[in-house]
Amino acid sequence: MFKFPLQTVLEYRTILEERMLIRFSEAVRRMEKEQKRLDALVQKRADLVGTLKGLQESRTSVEKIAILFRGIETLHEEEKGQRGILSEASVEVEAKRQDLLEAVKKRKMLETLREKNLEDYERSLADLDRKVMDEMGILRFDGAES
Repeated sequence: MFKFPLQTVLEYRTILEERMLIRFSEAVRRMEKEQKRLDALVQKRADLVGTLKGLQESRTSVEKIAILFRGIETLHEEEKGQRGILSEASVEVEAKRQDLLEAVKKRKMLETLREKNLEDYERSLADLDRKVMDEMGILRFDGAES
């Protein structure tokens, strides 16, 4: 019966890989969430700009225009901050991706070693079977000559 001597290490590496995959997925979800927030801010600002453009054709108080401008400026600043947050999330995703790739590489390396060990084991069993069959053939041949 074949027993891979590093089976527990392989199982540990598999568990680590699964954890890295979960962390990577969480980081991607966070980045997508931050992207949606940014998209919402951009849309809000575009809506305010559209509202401001629509006011050009009608008589509007300076106070209302000033409020819209402040709203646009505020949203622009929030966008800048959100872009920074999104950038940090993107860096985190890339770091988690690298961690995951490293974990996959280490697991695959052990799986390759396991497969090689299994092939060696099967080859040695086949060699042993051939030797036994050769011995039996020799014994039969010697017994037939006597």
